Amino acid sequence: YWAEHVTYRVRAQVGALFAPGARPPSPALVATVGTEAAFAARWIPGDARALSASAAAALVARDGRLALDRYRLAAAQGERAELDLNVGRAHAILDQRAAALAAFVRAIWLAPVLAPELPEAARPLVADEITRREALLASGAADALPPWPASEAP
Repeated sequence: YWAEHVTYRVRAQVGALFAPGARPPSPALVATVGTEAAFAARWIPGDARALSASAAAALVARDGRLALDRYRLAAAQGERAELDLNVGRAHAILDQRAAALAAFVRAIWLAPVLAPELPEAARPLVADEITRREALLASGAADALPPWPASEAP
């Protein structure tokens, strides 16, 4: 019960960061959310909600490295297209364009409905890569799923 309560608290704290007029989180809040998320993850195996929320806090704080570390932990619980999208955002913060593009392509391949959430500048690049991969797939020259960014491969 307590771990579930902590999960909800972490998600509420991070959700407040996305409210209109919200300020970027303090380093102390990002650290606290990370600690609480790690606690919840230990007690609710396979549940990535708190880990994903703590990664989002790091992302909003523009700490791409910490966000990537936390998204890796969340993705270990199971891949979700939203995690791939945010991995791309974290790579973009770190100016790792090839890795960001690879993560964005994988996210949109898995869930095309997320395309409007892409950064504006990435949309045509992702669309072109999706078109290219679809042609490769149709010819039998590509796997069904675009690869992870090289730095994220499990």
